[in-house]
Amino acid sequence: MINDEFGNFVIQAILEHFISMSKRKSKVMDVRVSCFYEFIRLNLGKLCKQQYSSRVVEKAVETMPKEQFEKVCVVFMKNSSKKSKMYREIMLDSYGNYIAPKIMEMVKVFAL
Repeated sequence: MINDEFGNFVIQAILEHFISMSKRKSKVMDVRVSCFYEFIRLNLGKLCKQQYSSRVVEKAVETMPKEQFEKVCVVFMKNSSKKSKMYREIMLDSYGNYIAPKIMEMVKVFAL
C-alpha cells in the first residue's frame, strides 16, 4: 500500500492522524507511529527510490521527532561502503533526490 498510487495518500493520512492523536493524549509517541518510523528507517534505501513510497518517506521525515530522525540520519549518512553507496543512489535517483534535501533541511531544523 505504501507504494500504491492512492495508497500512499492513505498511509500519509493515517500517519498524520496518529501523530495528532499522540499529541492530544500525551507527549509520548504512539507505538504505532514509532513502529512506522522504524519501518521507514529499515527500508530507507528502497522506499526513497519508488515513486509513491518516496512521498510517504518525505512526510515521515517532516513529522519525525528528533530521536527518530537521528536514527534515520545514521542510516542515510553512515560511512560504511554499502551505506555510502545508498546515499549516492538516493541522491541520483529521480524520486530519492527529493528526500535528500528534505533530510538536510530537517538536519538544520533539529540543529544536528
